[in-house]
Amino acid sequence: MLVKKVNILLLTLLTLLSTTVSAAVNTQYNATVCGSGKYLFGCEALTSSGPAQNVLGDSTVHLNLLFAAPKSTAYTATIAPGQIYLFGCDQVSVDGSTASQTLQQAGCECDSTVTLTLLVQAPLAPTEVKVGYEATIEPGQTYLFGCQQLTAAGEYKDTLHLAGKDSITVLTLKVESAAPTEVKVGYEATIEPGQTYLFGCQQLTAAGEYKDTLHLAGKDSITVLTLKVESAAPTEVKVGYEATIEPGQMYLFGCRQLTAAGEYKDTLHLAGKDSITVLTLKVESAAPTEVKVG
Repeated sequence: MLVKKVNILLLTLLTLLSTTVSAAVNTQYNATVCGSGKYLFGCEALTSSGPAQNVLGDSTVHLNLLFAAPKSTAYTATIAPGQIYLFGCDQVSVDGSTASQTLQQAGCECDSTVTLTLLVQAPLAPTEVKVGYEATIEPGQTYLFGCQQLTAAGEYKDTLHLAGKDSITVLTLKVESAAPTEVKVGYEATIEPGQTYLFGCQQLTAAGEYKDTLHLAGKDSITVLTLKVESAAPTEVKVGYEATIEPGQMYLFGCRQLTAAGEYKDTLHLAGKDSITVLTLKVESAAPTEVKVG
């Protein structure tokens, strides 16, 4: 029907062009043929896609011709016994049955055919899913695992059937004493009488044992201070001694050469302390070593 209408239009156009004296006329149009065959364009029978033209006097007709092959698609679907497969508006449930649907192709007047082959099969064997985890309780506590109340360490299993699958949960239970929640740290400090020691928010002046507790990350951190109050050790050490020389002799004291009697001091600074040496020097004649009686 479409081919006849186009040919009538073309013949009418060519007749008008032949009887009318006017400027040149150029006409262009598209045509689609489904499958194979022939397309009559003026006096020419076209059998392949492509452009064509027909010239009459000063008028030219341009044609873009398309031979479109019908599309055909086939696929297979599987359902379980008792299920229904919806194919277009049809409900299909018979094993091995086929069904077809014809659709209009987008962009042309040719049809597209979709064919379904339906298979009805028993469901696959259940699949097993295994999940494992660990838990820890303290001695005397109870752990609820499914319907089991567990108090002893070991490996336990619980199976749950869900959506055609066996879900197996494996628990490894440990029984351990909880880690201590208290951390105790002790140290000593010494102050002099009259001084103050800052311990947390406390200002301490007396000797004794003091505690301060800090709660951090779920643990009590207890700091124990042993405070001592003592006078500072002397920073000066004094040492004294005596020495005796005879008149005319010399005594070496540090870097000094002494010949006269008296008290002399020499200071040495060592390890933060002053060591003071005090010398008492005496000058005396030696007792005679010879006694003569006559």
